[in-house]
Parts: sequence; structure tokens; C-alpha cells
Amino acid sequence: SEMRRLADAVPEDLKVVVFIDDLDRCKGRVLGEIIEALQLADVSRSCIFVMGMDLQIVATAIESERSELTKSTGGIAHLEHGSGYKFLEKIIQARLTLPAHGQAEMAQLVTAAMVPPAAAGAEGTGAQPEIEAGKPLEETAAHLRAAFENRYRRTAPPKDSQELIDLAAHYGSRHFNNPRRLKRFINGFRLQAYLAGATRPERTELERLARFLVLAEKWPALLDDLVQRNRGAEILEEPPTEGASITMSGEIARLRDDDRLRVIELLRGRDGSDPLTAEQVRSLAAWCGFFYYPGASASKDKG
Repeated sequence: SEMRRLADAVPEDLKVVVFIDDLDRCKGRVLGEIIEALQLADVSRSCIFVMGMDLQIVATAIESERSELTKSTGGIAHLEHGSGYKFLEKIIQARLTLPAHGQAEMAQLVTAAMVPPAAAGAEGTGAQPEIEAGKPLEETAAHLRAAFENRYRRTAPPKDSQELIDLAAHYGSRHFNNPRRLKRFINGFRLQAYLAGATRPERTELERLARFLVLAEKWPALLDDLVQRNRGAEILEEPPTEGASITMSGEIARLRDDDRLRVIELLRGRDGSDPLTAEQVRSLAAWCGFFYYPGASASKDKG
């Protein structure tokens, strides 16, 4: 009924564009309700809907939680999309897929998100505004506004060292292809670097900190294994199997070639000359408050 009221309120010669983002974060039942509302003919004539989603996640959720919505899709041939996707086809009239970010694009995002040492920004003066008697009201108001903006306008953000930017660009762009995860890494790296520089400069090496934070974000199970067994980069030398079980070195060996090489770089350093020791891993884990939460499905698999 709310959607129909919206349609009735829109003049016939006007189109309203409605953006609905993050649909893939909704539960299947909520997705079904949203999609059913969008199917109303009188609404679709008045509004253009732009939906942001991971199509595979949404289609799977509809199939699993709203199977009644997919019954009208007809028979599904073996080589065709599933019923969830077929149902979405009924309402999606055009699809635009955003291209994946490559390493060069991710490096540009790092540069855009950080403040180089040469960057300068205006800072407020902190001076109290002075008011002269006898001035016209308009001039006094303009004077106060200018003084307020000068005093309270945003100050320049702290400048990042070139070393910090270079490390974030190298490790961030190599290990993350999702902008949101990259931004989280940058934020965490900057914060931990500033705190470590102020409180424990003699115990924190920035490149090791960057490598540790990538491990914590991208490969938490590996890092947890190192912490729990008090191990470092020497884990790479361990046998791939132990009895019937696959060891962590075996898990690393099973990764895709590019991922395996990146993990080795994180453990041994760029040229292999700076392997993470067990003591360094343990110290950084304690400093950063690292813990590994495997999730319900992984916990169930373990026993």
C-alpha cells in the first residue's frame, strides 16, 4: 500500500529514481517482500529502481528461503541459471556488472585514501572574533561567519609518511581486490602504526606490522595456527602431512600459485630475508588484540 501511495503521488510527467543498495545483505524472506513490492505495475510506471547486489547471493537466498516465488519460473534446463536467477530476470530489465579491481586500481585507491607528507591543509587560527560597535548588522554577521569558519573549519588530517604509504600500496594492492577490505586494512594499518610509533617505537617495524595485519585480515586461520603453536615462518619447512592430517604447510601448498607466493612473502618478507619469528608473531598478536573467529560452519566441521 505504501508503494501504491508513492506511485499516486508522482506526477505522470515525472520519473522518480530509487536506489536500493546492499540487497545481498538481506535475508531471503525480506528480499522476496522487496521484490514483490517492486513488481506492482503502477509503481514500475512511476519509478525507476536501481538495485545494488551480488546477484549470485541474492538468487541463492531466494531459492533457499522463498521457494514459492520461483515456482512460476517454469522448467529449468540443466545448463541454464537456477530458479532464483530466473525469478530475478522477471524484474531486472538491464544489468550492469562492475569490473573487478586489479592491483593497479587498488594501489590508486591507497594513494587517494592517504595523505602524503607534502600535502598541506588550512588550519583554524583559534582567535576569538572581535565585534566593532556601530557596524551595520549585515557586515557584523558576515564578519562573525568568516571568523567562525576560520576558527572551526576542518584542520588538515595527519600526514602519512612516505614509507607508510608505500607499504600500504604494496601490501594492500597485492592482497586485497575488494575496496571495502582494502580501506579496512588501510585504516587499521595507519592507526596501529601511529599508536606503535608513539608507545613502542623500538619494538615495531612498519613492514612487519603491515605483513601481520594482512595475515590477520586475509589469512586468519594461518595466523591463529602460528600463535597457538608458537611458530613463525619456519612453518613453511614443515612436512605437508602428519599421519592422515594435512598440516598448515600442506594447506599453504594447496593454494593457487599466486596466493601461495603472496603468503610466502608475508611470512618471509619481500626478498625472503626477513622471516617472521614466533616471538614477533606473538608480540604483534598481543599488541593488535588478534583473535580468530572461524564461524559456526567451520566450528561444526572441527567437531
